[in-house]
This record gives sequence, C-alpha cells and structure tokens, in this order.
Amino acid sequence: MERNILFFDIDGTLFSHTTYTVPDSTIQAIRRAKAKGHLVFINTGRVLPTLGDEILDIGFDGIVCGCGTYVSYGDKVLLNKTFDQALDKALKDDLKAFNLEATL
Repeated sequence: MERNILFFDIDGTLFSHTTYTVPDSTIQAIRRAKAKGHLVFINTGRVLPTLGDEILDIGFDGIVCGCGTYVSYGDKVLLNKTFDQALDKALKDDLKAFNLEATL
C-alpha cells in the first residue's frame, strides 16, 4: 500500500463555524486514514496554544502551525521560530499604541 501524508486546515475545514465543533464523521475519517497507515497533520495559520484539546485529541501525527513557524512530528519539535525579545517588545508597544489585538 502507498503511504500518504494528509494535511488538514482547522477553520472551515476540520472545525465547523456552524456548530463550533469538529464533526464526529471528520474525526472518524482521520482515524481511519491513520489506521490505514497514512500520516495526518494539522496545517494551520493558528498558533499552537490556540489549537485546543478538541483538535489535538484527534491524534494527529504532526503539526504545522503559526504560518509555518512551528513544526512537529510525533513528540519531536522540528522547528519553533519565535521573535527575539526586542522585536517582541516593539510589536507589543505598537499594538498597544494603535489599540490593536493580535496573537504573537
């Protein structure tokens, strides 16, 4: 059997904006793909802390999130790119000055 890697977005793909849940049929389909030997990954612009247990408990093999700034496979973090402290402070100061909300 050929093994594939399947990537799933969250918002509007896994996570329904109508019910605000992941449908059971979606969870079962992902688990069946894994049972057949395929790798299943999350691929989202969301940052890791915003994924939530409902998504993570599905049992993905890996995660690509934060617009590619965080990548994991199994229990191993392959990439975790963060801002340095000076840029982090400058961004937060600008966001506050212009009364903007953001996730960093």
